[in-house]
Amino acid sequence: MSNKNNIDCWKTLKFDILIHPWKTLKDLLFEGNPNEILVFHILREKYKFSDKDIGDIRRIIKEKMDISDEMAWKLEKAFWVSKEFWICLQRNYNEDKQRLKK
Repeated sequence: MSNKNNIDCWKTLKFDILIHPWKTLKDLLFEGNPNEILVFHILREKYKFSDKDIGDIRRIIKEKMDISDEMAWKLEKAFWVSKEFWICLQRNYNEDKQRLKK
């Protein structure tokens, strides 16, 4: 598993708006196929996502859960988008959220 502290997240711009990582995940999951049942079926069958994984994705999409290192690794396997991307996306969101609270 990746160690979040060892990943250098490239970030040059800071905005006063927050975009949760769920937006990117949802766009990737449902691009060209808005059928949630079919998408989750494919994740289960083709990529061996467990019911817990599907539940976690649903919670991420509803902004009730962060993308974990483990989920980032599974997303990399399914979508060929690096786990570092997902970890950085979540880290940047969390940092921006804290910065905007000040």
